[in-house]
Amino acid sequence: MKTIDYKEKYIKSLERENSLLRSMKLPTYVMKETEELTPTKPPKEEQKIVGTYQHPVYDKYVFNNGEEYEIAKADDNGVLVFRDAIFESEFDDSDKYTNVWEKSSLKKKLEKWFKENAPKELQDKYSVDLLADYEIFGKEELPEEYRIGEQLDMFKDWHNRVKGLKGQKWSTWWWTKTAYRGTVGSAVHVYSSGNRSSDDAYTSYGVVPCLRPKH
Repeated sequence: MKTIDYKEKYIKSLERENSLLRSMKLPTYVMKETEELTPTKPPKEEQKIVGTYQHPVYDKYVFNNGEEYEIAKADDNGVLVFRDAIFESEFDDSDKYTNVWEKSSLKKKLEKWFKENAPKELQDKYSVDLLADYEIFGKEELPEEYRIGEQLDMFKDWHNRVKGLKGQKWSTWWWTKTAYRGTVGSAVHVYSSGNRSSDDAYTSYGVVPCLRPKH
């Protein structure tokens, strides 16, 4: 069995992301003495939060697997989002490595996990899904062809795009359900710094579920 050095993995990803952030004149990340990755405080002119939704209120739910998960309301339409990634997974593990969410192995895996583990009160009211990139990033941050919907209020504060991996103390990269149109077999993901990028569907990243109200 191959042992993964998560500290080394995230330090290297931090170095790559800081280089990108500096080139974009965005706030960079620092490693605290506690070895946790934490965003530095952005300059005053970048601290303005768009809209009125600033601080998500997370409710705690105990799932059937005995694990406790924190979930918050993302907007007034009732979409809920988990605080952290619940596990890491490939977007698709088939031979063809599809980047189409509806055909992906991750969709089946996530729905199975929800059916087996979520409390009845959630299963009765919600269906599990991943977020699309337009729900996370504002239109000014997206290429025109991806501007097909509205950003959720929660993510108008970029801090809420930074997610951890449950059981780990470092921020992680996490999948959206959006297919990347520039490369066959690639899907859009969110950097541990909260920025948008893409990678091959066979790559393993964090999975942050959202819950959509059943109508």
